[in-house]
Amino acid sequence: MQTSQAFAYDVFVSYSRADQAWVLDQLLPALEAAGLRVCLDVRDFTPGAPTVAEIERAIVNSRKTLLVLTPDYLDSAWTEFESILIQTLDPGARQRRLVPVLLRPCALPLRIRSLETIDLTRPQGLALQMGRLLAALQAASLPGAGVSDDRSPTEATARPIGVDLPEELRARFGQRTLADLRVERRALAERMMTRRRNLDLLRDQAELYEPAERPLSLLNQISALQGELADDDEHLAALERMIALLDAASVPDPLSLRQFEEGALTEAILEAAIVEQPYEHPFTAMDIVRWLEITYPAYWSRLATRLGAPQEMVNVVQQRLTAMAQPGQGSPRRRWFLVRSGAQFRRKRY
Repeated sequence: MQTSQAFAYDVFVSYSRADQAWVLDQLLPALEAAGLRVCLDVRDFTPGAPTVAEIERAIVNSRKTLLVLTPDYLDSAWTEFESILIQTLDPGARQRRLVPVLLRPCALPLRIRSLETIDLTRPQGLALQMGRLLAALQAASLPGAGVSDDRSPTEATARPIGVDLPEELRARFGQRTLADLRVERRALAERMMTRRRNLDLLRDQAELYEPAERPLSLLNQISALQGELADDDEHLAALERMIALLDAASVPDPLSLRQFEEGALTEAILEAAIVEQPYEHPFTAMDIVRWLEITYPAYWSRLATRLGAPQEMVNVVQQRLTAMAQPGQGSPRRRWFLVRSGAQFRRKRY
């Protein structure tokens, strides 16, 4: 009996080469951000090995197989072979090893049509469907099919994406936004460059004296600069670690770690979406939702989990935009304000 630990991968992705850009740029980051071990042909197949053998190896050694269904996928002989092979291993779908995802509308064959499909063809509810997909891939295989999953029930269900940060970093940077950290890193690097130049000048001055005759004030300046640079190096290393960890967790630039973990639709993230709308160009709450889904998928997935119904997310954005468009709701720190016309909004300059 093969346990989940014995599987080399959590999911093998079967797709058409015509859809490779979407798989690599959108699907793969979302799956790996959820902690799933993903098998992809372009990355994990052995060069020079027979393709048929590699497909079989990937399917047998993956807990699940995800089918990215499009017209191009159904037209491909190789992808047809892959879907038939996985269904041969689990003919009654009792293990739930096959997870179909409809990326673009197409006429599904009967062997797939009988399975519950994740529908990603409509922008409405996209985040909710992605949550269903992650839940299906993280869920344990059902018993009685020769495969077991030894993860705990909590681990095997959809859950918010956590950020595993050392406590020292949380204490030092936890309230700072990612954008703030990037600005600080840039300023620190420039300051360190200036200090190194000054240190070189002081050392050159010290070389003009015999070692025993070097002025104490000059030596003290050199020692102080060396200490400051050592502190800067340590702080820069911590900044780099924090930024890398937040980047890996897909934390949006405008949010602090606490805001990201709370999953709330903060004013900062809403303003970031509004600023992307051109001046005087009409937009709706749905346009904001689409932008957030595409730009910050991990963050929006949290909101989808919290708010539940897809329409509820649109309603929340609509309410927030309506409130921002009320007279007197502008902010002096913004260079723009909102006006509302029915269900549409426009961003105008002051």
